[in-house]
This record gives sequence, C-alpha cells and structure tokens, in this order.
Amino acid sequence: MTDIERVGVVGCGQMGAGIAEVCARAGLDVMVAETTGEALEIGRTRLFNSLLKAAERGKISEDELTATDRKSV
Repeated sequence: MTDIERVGVVGCGQMGAGIAEVCARAGLDVMVAETTGEALEIGRTRLFNSLLKAAERGKISEDELTATDRKSV
C-alpha cells in the first residue's frame, strides 16, 4: 500500500465535496480546484455544512470538525 498524504479533487459539486470530505476525515490534506471563486465558495459551504451535520449527529467530535475543516478546500 502507498503512503498517500495529499489528494486533489477537481470540482466541488455534490460528488467532489463528498470525496473531499471523506478524504479530509481520513486525515489527508485535500486540495480542491473549481472553475471560479464563487463555485469554490459554494463547494466549501456545502462541505462545511456536511461536517457540521456530522458533528451534530455525533459522528465526529468538535475537534475532528475543526481538524477536518483545516484539511479541506
């Protein structure tokens, strides 16, 4: 198995944001590329809202939320 530390995701729509979230929650550094700054901000909001819901449901802790948010987008 390889030692993957960083992942790049092209597009931060529904699927791209989900991939970025899974990778960030696994502890990887994530870089997301989007076509415009506006699209990137929408994707970042989508990703952060998903992380907030996971924290509210007890699936991740507040520390994991903070750490994961730092690793994404």
